[in-house]
Amino acid sequence: RSNVTILENLEYLLIKGKKVILRIPIVPGINFTNSNLNLLKEYISTHKEKIQEIGLLPFHNIADNKYEKLKLNNPLKEVKSLKEEDLFILKNELESLGVKVKIGG
Repeated sequence: RSNVTILENLEYLLIKGKKVILRIPIVPGINFTNSNLNLLKEYISTHKEKIQEIGLLPFHNIADNKYEKLKLNNPLKEVKSLKEEDLFILKNELESLGVKVKIGG
């Protein structure tokens, strides 16, 4: 799905001068790609003065059992869970931009 509405709402808050806390789910193969992470870093570097904190939320496949119980297809069934250590490099890169970053919610 598109994130256009989310980005529009975020831009609105930033234009209004609000400090924001970004919570970003990180999903392998979806947004945990070099191109997407470069776009993320570029965006954050241009708005870092208004970003109070970033929370990197590692993907986990805990919901797989719920999908099975509901007899629904889990479109992310084959995606492996991320471990916190998978995000340390990204955390360090974002912190080098001058923003506070934590892993987890």
